[in-house]
Amino acid sequence: MISNFSIWDQEIPKQIHHETLKVLKNVGIHVGDEVALELLSSAGALVTKDKNGGMVRFPENLVEDCIQWAPKSIVYYARDPAQDYDTGFDMVRFSTYGECIQIVDPYDRNIRATTKRDCGFTGKMVDYYPECAVMERAVCSTDKPAATQALHNLEALLHATSKHIILAANCTENVKPMIAMASMAAGGHEVFKKRPIISLGVCSSSPLTLNKSTCEIIIAGAQAGIGLWLISMVLAGGTGPMTLAGSIVQHNAEILSSLILAQVAKKGTACTYCSSTSIMYMKNAASILGAPEFGLMGRATAQMARFYRLPSAIATGVSDSKNTDIQAAYETAINLTQVALSRPQIIYGLGSIEGGLTFDLAKLVLDCEHARHLLMAIEGIPVDEYQLAYDEIQAVGPGGNYLLQKRTLENMRTQSRVSVFDRNPRKIWEDMGSPQVLESAYQKAIHIIETHQTEPLPLGADRAISKIINDFETELHQKVG
Repeated sequence: MISNFSIWDQEIPKQIHHETLKVLKNVGIHVGDEVALELLSSAGALVTKDKNGGMVRFPENLVEDCIQWAPKSIVYYARDPAQDYDTGFDMVRFSTYGECIQIVDPYDRNIRATTKRDCGFTGKMVDYYPECAVMERAVCSTDKPAATQALHNLEALLHATSKHIILAANCTENVKPMIAMASMAAGGHEVFKKRPIISLGVCSSSPLTLNKSTCEIIIAGAQAGIGLWLISMVLAGGTGPMTLAGSIVQHNAEILSSLILAQVAKKGTACTYCSSTSIMYMKNAASILGAPEFGLMGRATAQMARFYRLPSAIATGVSDSKNTDIQAAYETAINLTQVALSRPQIIYGLGSIEGGLTFDLAKLVLDCEHARHLLMAIEGIPVDEYQLAYDEIQAVGPGGNYLLQKRTLENMRTQSRVSVFDRNPRKIWEDMGSPQVLESAYQKAIHIIETHQTEPLPLGADRAISKIINDFETELHQKVG
């Protein structure tokens, strides 16, 4: 395994941490929920209330204590135990970027709004690819009511993949039925308590704000024993300082404030340090995710997570191109590669174009192929007596060949492999009809969503999950009526 491709020397994270402590102590975070304010005040934070919640300033000892309380490794439990992902093994794996609201239809290639069916398609794709360790909800069910979209997203994903699922709850009211649904899929409430198969993604509002809904979901998730993905999406020059280092300080303050709330709600809550921090493009005020700064800030936040010894999930590999084209390839390659070499436990961003607005199943196929090769690059070249192969070099000697040598047969399947990229000589490629890689990727995606078989839910779980959603929607309608 090669060393970390750290962006800074070991002293810089200490400096970032010091500046973050100053922000948390002297500037503070605006918190929009009364229960959160009470929890933080009881833990020793200085709270100054206002009409929309209150400003919270955090003493250094509270920050340091809560960092220590958070687990340093997490097992992302899956419906299928064989798919569990333990961050303690210090591996790098991948997932998708959410929450895209458009998709390139794999059949007619037109862009349209995403549906619950598409949510299932993305789940099947992630379930298929071993490079993807967890399922970060990639698209949303825009064909379902906004108030219950999270439930429909979860239902589709529980059917589509047996891997751990990370998704947003949208509102506090959704947390309880989501837990009930996941419990049915896990095999019962007691099983779910021991092996929670979902995590909740929560995002601070930059700059330096935890709104009411975010606080409520953090508290509800923590108290229910569910892991939390704590995300910040600072945009340098817009919702954060123009300087990248300044935006990293603000990002860090937002993540740590969320972590503190989670820990005072329930000590020992599993928290993943997440980043989707980039730049605001000054020419059009757009959020830019294909720029090299997205990768640079991903590397920086991955290093900060390592400084705190927290598991990390870093967003990158998203393109600003409107199509899966050469721009998408270049943007994805530079950012995915530099962040992967920084070795966060999870990189999420596969399959997305148009700054994260649009999902393309073909890009996911191509990204997984790229990710597989990246994993080989990260692991490096093993060296021992067997690998150095002196005896084999001696046996073959000058002018020979290695085709029938024992090591060749033993190791031929360890070579990098391709499924949609092409390595054939031109004549063979032409005889095959000169297939284009993007078309091959669409055909591969269609084959997966039409044929891949996922581990089935426990007997009766599908009906129980549907009933939970129906009952919840009926209750909502009655309240509105």
